[in-house]
Amino acid sequence: MTNATQRNATQRNATQRNATQRNATQKNSLILLCTGCLFSTAVFADLPLTVEDLITAPNKWRLDMGMSYVNQERRDLQQGGFFLVDLDAGRSIAIPLPSTQGQSNTDTLIVSPALRYGVTSKLEASLRGSGTLQQSRFQSSTNAQGAGFSSQTETRWNDVWLGSQYQIFNNHAKYPNLLAFADLALLQRGKGFQPAYAQSGLVGLTTYTVNDPLVFSLTSSYQVSGSRQLDDGRKLQQGDVWSLSGSLGFAVNPEVTLTSGLSWRQQQAERLEGTAVSLRRTQTSASVGFAYALSERSNLSFNVANPISGEGGSTLALQVNRKLGVLPDSRVSAIRERARQRVAQQQAVAETKIPNAGTASETPKASEISKAPESP
Repeated sequence: MTNATQRNATQRNATQRNATQRNATQKNSLILLCTGCLFSTAVFADLPLTVEDLITAPNKWRLDMGMSYVNQERRDLQQGGFFLVDLDAGRSIAIPLPSTQGQSNTDTLIVSPALRYGVTSKLEASLRGSGTLQQSRFQSSTNAQGAGFSSQTETRWNDVWLGSQYQIFNNHAKYPNLLAFADLALLQRGKGFQPAYAQSGLVGLTTYTVNDPLVFSLTSSYQVSGSRQLDDGRKLQQGDVWSLSGSLGFAVNPEVTLTSGLSWRQQQAERLEGTAVSLRRTQTSASVGFAYALSERSNLSFNVANPISGEGGSTLALQVNRKLGVLPDSRVSAIRERARQRVAQQQAVAETKIPNAGTASETPKASEISKAPESP
């Protein structure tokens, strides 16, 4: 009886130890599964689209097509003038406004294509331009015969710019990421102006930092506007423009990035034959938008900017970027592969931190159980 009792006790201890080890294994598997799910959702969002492709890959071409819509309304007696529309990376364009003697409402559509080429991994060259389609509707002051209505539609090609971008710092140990850009206006045209060649330029800096899934960026630019000759022979300088803008991007997933930002702009007074004919103007605006990866080659972005202070109306901007030629790498596939690698690393770290319940007391071997004396 003593041998039988010892054998039964040994078997009961072995069964309890096996059950304890199975429970610990199931618990570890459940914790690892939950940990993997949490880490996979946290790291799947990678670099936002707004900074992933700032510089075109070496020896590759890229085509950008942007469209911006602006609406302006004017009342009472006002002379014709210009208003600025912000484009990308601190760039702006001056749009003419018609004279008003009652009320006017003007729709302006700006088309801005650009062709970009990656010279090196840090240097990019570009050629861009802009054209406008503008429709103005007028209501003259009410008189004995009633109000008069009229409209006019104009299309024109505005300018051609030669530009460059250079990546100064990228993933530097001490300094934030820094990008410099410079543009030169090869040709400028406009209503009431003679064609101008190499009379305007733009320089600027963009700095950004990435804290996955967020990216913070700050851009400052200065646009020099040289004197341009009017059709009547006089010279008009439209005023230099200094702009400062900050933005925040949030990568929802590898295909979608949400953006928001604030911008401030100052334009010097316009001068006709050296005499100021307008005030120095400032404007603050806020913007929201998103970027979406249509495919491995194409990205789409949409942005709405609304003035907080100063003159101007809301601007709706839509832009499509298209990579040309053979792709250097599959962007979305590379992002997903990096996400999978991060999940695997996080799981490995979690495994080392979770204690193994089976190490507290080892399970008896089957040979030891078989050696226990049998009951008589």
